[in-house]
Amino acid sequence: MAWDEQFFIQPRLTSKLKHLVLRAYMKEFAYHLGSVRPVVYYVDGFAGAGAYGHDTRTEDGSPLLIARLAQEISTYSRPIDLRCLNVESDLKRFRSLEEATEPFRPGIVEKNYHGSFAELIPEILSRIGSAPTFFFIDPFGTKDIAFADLLPIFNRERRTEVLITLHTDGIAKKAGYFAREDATARKLTAHLAAALGVSLERLRQVWSETGKLKDTTQFENRALAYYLRRLRSNATRFAFTKAFKVLYYRRDTFAEPPVCFHLVFATQHQEGLFEMNDVMVEALDTFYRDVYGGSFIPTFEAERKRQEDPTAVRREMEADFSGTPFTVNELKCHCMQQTDYLLKSGEYTKIVRDMVRSGALQKLDSGPLSNSKTRYRIVNRS
Repeated sequence: MAWDEQFFIQPRLTSKLKHLVLRAYMKEFAYHLGSVRPVVYYVDGFAGAGAYGHDTRTEDGSPLLIARLAQEISTYSRPIDLRCLNVESDLKRFRSLEEATEPFRPGIVEKNYHGSFAELIPEILSRIGSAPTFFFIDPFGTKDIAFADLLPIFNRERRTEVLITLHTDGIAKKAGYFAREDATARKLTAHLAAALGVSLERLRQVWSETGKLKDTTQFENRALAYYLRRLRSNATRFAFTKAFKVLYYRRDTFAEPPVCFHLVFATQHQEGLFEMNDVMVEALDTFYRDVYGGSFIPTFEAERKRQEDPTAVRREMEADFSGTPFTVNELKCHCMQQTDYLLKSGEYTKIVRDMVRSGALQKLDSGPLSNSKTRYRIVNRS
């Protein structure tokens, strides 16, 4: 079976990365916030059946993965009360979800909802109250994630973070339906416009500007950038966003590796951005190594080296902070949100300190080094 066929036919491959990210990040989210709040929530908006069947084996889906994590951290010397709410609209999958999560109900899996996630948002928000909550929004495609429908989540005053699967490759394909404009095309492009929070006419205009190209990357990038800006706009309470692109092999091309989807993260707090960045860097490395490491094609080495290149950070620094003092944290916030670099937080600190030692940066403040307070300035060598 070809790699691209495996990727889409076997859910365990597409879910592998998401599960690596969810388990690692939810542990940090629950541990840090559970120490100051009595309860922390995980909400799975498109939970599925709870597990994946593969041959004679069954693998945990996201609801079981987080339920087991919640059970584990409840036994710590400083126990954390992490509770799960799952939503599934399909009746057959919902019944499987109920069966799979039965051992964890109601103490850990507080409730499974049968119905539309968008329609159930008011009831879910009422249940979680002011508790810190992480929302995992992982639909198939762009249906059922209309930006306007999700605004009650995006506007919560209490600690709220979201991880959204945005199928950018699918975005371009759906926008391509503008060429036909039949009944199916109108429905799919309407879903896309609603997900982005843009009018259908505006979407049609952007596609007409970019869709004539054989390569749809330009359109996908514009759609993604717009979505990120909306997440950080005055319409929400989010201050930080990050999109992590996931590459995959497609047998009809040996050019640039296509983007399968983006995992879009939004948070109200800087430390959430830094933590998710570090989790994602490790998860992507594990994912590419485990899923594609034994194959001759692809390796994605050229693209990964570009994303991990410290010299690219230096160029970004010179372009964005020339003549402007900055801290390490300001550099991290910029690069993590405005570029697709895959460097851990500590690597940004090392880059800055190496540049100070080489004379490329000047340290402006005396006293102990602080990523949030110590300011630096680029040395003009001209």
